[in-house]
This record gives sequence, structure tokens and C-alpha cells, in this order.
Amino acid sequence: MSILTKICVVILVFAVLVASGVFVTLTTAMPNYRALFEQEKLGREQNAMHYRTAVLANQQLRGERDAAVDRSSQLAREKDDAQRTALGEIESLRADKVALTRGVEGIRADLAKLEQTLKTEQDARVKLQGDLKSEMDENVTLQERNRELIDALRDKDVALQRLELIAKNLRQTLSDQERRIQDLETQLASGSRVAPGAGAEVIAATAAEDIRGTVTAVDENVASINIGTANGVRKGMKMTVYRGGEFVSFLQVAEVDVNASYGVIVDKRMGMEPQQGDKVKVEAR
Repeated sequence: MSILTKICVVILVFAVLVASGVFVTLTTAMPNYRALFEQEKLGREQNAMHYRTAVLANQQLRGERDAAVDRSSQLAREKDDAQRTALGEIESLRADKVALTRGVEGIRADLAKLEQTLKTEQDARVKLQGDLKSEMDENVTLQERNRELIDALRDKDVALQRLELIAKNLRQTLSDQERRIQDLETQLASGSRVAPGAGAEVIAATAAEDIRGTVTAVDENVASINIGTANGVRKGMKMTVYRGGEFVSFLQVAEVDVNASYGVIVDKRMGMEPQQGDKVKVEAR
């Protein structure tokens, strides 16, 4: 039921009540036309006042109704705007959701690729670590072999130097012997008398007392001993090499230092080879 209908019902009820009062008065009171006129006039004035009041109330209610209608229209418009905004936001959120879903799928695909790449890299790393360990082990082996070769080369260089010295001394001795032979041949050709004992130089030099030492190193036919000029050893001396009282060979001294000597191994015993630790000696004569 609208507001206008309510107003009309109120006015109709009010008019019925007024008319009822008038009819009751007319039926119960003595006829007094002047009083009745005044009463009727007053009633009409009151009715007019009530009517104006009802009209004002009606106008106020119409204003409130119009305001309510305007407010309802505004709320409807705001609701429509809110719905449109919400729909737009929902569509935007749906689009964002689709984009995010695609992004997540792309990230998952990239993550799967990265995990595969990481596994491949880890396998390669394990393989490289194994190869590195093998290379390191091989490098250590090569370094040890290199050190052994360097030490062997150093020993060979020392032995070569000794052999060169020995060869130089032997060449010098040979040259001296050749000159001595030439002198002897010249003396024989001229008929000169050769001094007794001048036919050959005595290589095995004599010693005033026993000379004893130890073989410190052996390289093929060259050996070194731990005694030298300080012990009475002289160049050209022929020393006996023995082991446990058994003869092994002779050592022809070719180079002499203060506390060491080097010589050529000669006249070896069958099946015996001089070695480090063997003893040498020259007995006094």
C-alpha cells in the first residue's frame, strides 16, 4: 500500500468520524439553529484545519516519498555501478588468474628443465671429480716417476762426469805410455842401454802400510770408495775388492780426492759383481 493511499484512508476515516458526531448531535440536542450554525461553522473550520493539516502531511509524505524514490534510484544506480565495477574487477581477476596460471605452468616447465639441467650438471660434476681424482693420482704417480727419473739422471750425470774424468786420466795415461814406448823404441833403435825396470810403469803402486776402505757406489764398470789422498790412496793404485773374505775384482784408481776416490773395475771374478758395501784394500809391501 502506497503513502498516498494511506493518506486518503486517514482523511476518509476522519470525515466519517466528524459526520458521525454531527449526526449524533442533531439527533440528541434540541433544535437551536444559531448554536447549530455556530457549531457547524466551528466544525467546518476545524475540518478545514484538519484538511490543511492533512494536506501538509500529505505534501510532507509526498516529499519523503519522492526523496525515498530518489534515494532508491540513487541506490539502484550505485548498485548497478558497483555491480558493473565488480564485474569488471571479476573479469580482470579472471584474466589475471589465467595469466598467473600460464605463468605458473611456464615456471613449472622451467623448473623441470632446471632440475634436469641440475641433475645433468651434478652427474657431470661427479664424473669430473672422478676424472680429477684419476688425474691427480696419475699426476702424483708421474711426479714420483719424474723425481725418480731426475734422481736417476742426476746419478747418471755424476757417473758421466766421473767417467769423463776417468777417461781423461786414462787417455793421459795412455798418451804417457805411448810416449814412453816411443822413447824405448828410440833407445832400442840407437842401441842404448835400457835401464832395468824401465820396460813398463808399475800401475799397482806400493804403500807403506795397509789401506782399507768401502765401496760407496757402483755404476757398470766404475766404482767409488770412501778413502782418498788423506788415507794414502794415489792415482794409478790397484786395489783389491773383496766381500766376506772372497776376492771379487780389482779397482784401478783413476781419480783421487781427499776423502774419496774413483776407479775402473778390472779382472772381475767369474760370476761376481762389485756392489755397494764391498771392501777394498791395498796391502803394504
